[in-house]
Amino acid sequence: AHPDAELFLFCGDDRLADFEQWMDFRFLLQSVTLAVANRSGRDIAADCARLRKDYGARIQPLRFEPVRISSSALRARPEREKLPAGVYEYILQKELFV
Repeated sequence: AHPDAELFLFCGDDRLADFEQWMDFRFLLQSVTLAVANRSGRDIAADCARLRKDYGARIQPLRFEPVRISSSALRARPEREKLPAGVYEYILQKELFV
């Protein structure tokens, strides 16, 4: 519907390090811009540079304050104090993860 739209694939820095193990990773790198959330705080510059050099990858590191909880733990038991304002209420309202 939008052939000229730029597509983004959001992933964590842990997935960036092993991205070449993904199925059809070359197709992905040709098709999308990787939006990488640096959740661990480690330096991802070398991984970004390697993927750009070797495959022409488009990578956009994301700047954010990470929430220190895994998505699995969050789905099992949402905690109001570990979520941005309004998110906990949204989860309750929509009966998500119930």
